[in-house]
Amino acid sequence: MVASLLDKNTIELDENGNITKGLEEQLKTLQETKSFLFVPENSNQPKITGIKPAEGSPTGGEPEDPFLAGFNSI
Repeated sequence: MVASLLDKNTIELDENGNITKGLEEQLKTLQETKSFLFVPENSNQPKITGIKPAEGSPTGGEPEDPFLAGFNSI
């Protein structure tokens, strides 16, 4: 998404295809004006983790299909 906001005509390359000028300036401007597009390197936000869901049924058999369970009780 950020690439579409860059002016590729102002980016200069050397004879090996390495960027020499234009990119850093544009990225710095975008980080200031549209900071929501960039993730901070040292984010102080806590890492959210969950618990591992249970595997299989406790009886060791195949889990019962809740839809079919209603028909089996008839």
